[in-house]
Amino acid sequence: MIMIKNSLILLGLALILLRLDASTNTNPPAEAIEPVKLGVAFKGVRSLKGKILVWVFASEKGFPVKPEAALKSFSVPLVDGLVPRIEILGLPPGSYAVSAVHDENDNQLLDTNWIGIPREGVAASRDAKGIMGPPKFRDAVLELTQDQEIEITFTY
Repeated sequence: MIMIKNSLILLGLALILLRLDASTNTNPPAEAIEPVKLGVAFKGVRSLKGKILVWVFASEKGFPVKPEAALKSFSVPLVDGLVPRIEILGLPPGSYAVSAVHDENDNQLLDTNWIGIPREGVAASRDAKGIMGPPKFRDAVLELTQDQEIEITFTY
């Protein structure tokens, strides 16, 4: 009985100390980080077949065509007379790269020939192009600190 009483007294003291510590915290609250919006318009689309698959990457892992490594993924329908465009909302300020595939046969994949050269249109932010392979993340990266609008152009 005495042990229970002593334990309750110790618990009460601990709670009082925690309240005092919380009430004497003089650190100001951290400023809320405002998310940014990235608008992307796609140029050079050669047909209205299929859709445009869009991936946003926050690192080089998986860039440019591994959707499972992308931070965000989208599918953009093609409409006659309209430039395909997407608004990517809710991105914390930071470094991002965008890649896109004109998935003409709508199979949700980038089709390539037997040596890996794309058979469908590809595009990346900053119109980054690869030399003997896909573009590098560092060549496509955008530093987003505020809302931004970009255009990227497909190559076939």
